Amino acid sequence: MGSPFEAAAVTVDRGSVLLDTVKRGSFQREIRGVGTLVPVKILVVAANVEGRVVNRYVLPGAPMEPGTVMFDLANPKLAQDLFEAESQLKGAEADLANLKAQCDGLLFQQQSQLHRCGRTMSRPWCRIKPISNFRTRD
Repeated sequence: MGSPFEAAAVTVDRGSVLLDTVKRGSFQREIRGVGTLVPVKILVVAANVEGRVVNRYVLPGAPMEPGTVMFDLANPKLAQDLFEAESQLKGAEADLANLKAQCDGLLFQQQSQLHRCGRTMSRPWCRIKPISNFRTRD
């Protein structure tokens, strides 16, 4: 017994049909539609500090090498902290230079006093006599 639906004869205008030989090769199908594209793989790049991207050097999807700079970050708080730290460093360096100068001055004073004492001690009337009857506590 056959199908309840009989094959109907279809008629097509020959000008609307493309006749060709079947060939082996790649097949590309293009589908159009409304929707959202979802990436196959998502990589998240984390930074050690907060900031705002000010310059972008690499576009999404571009191949990357290790060490490639992707973007510049700006962080006003971090920039202010750097400025304050550099100011403190300059102040500490100035204090160090001041302390070195003070030490050099004190050293010069000590050497001058030592030189004066040496000249005074060489005079016969200024010699120190050792104490012979020095007693110690028991």
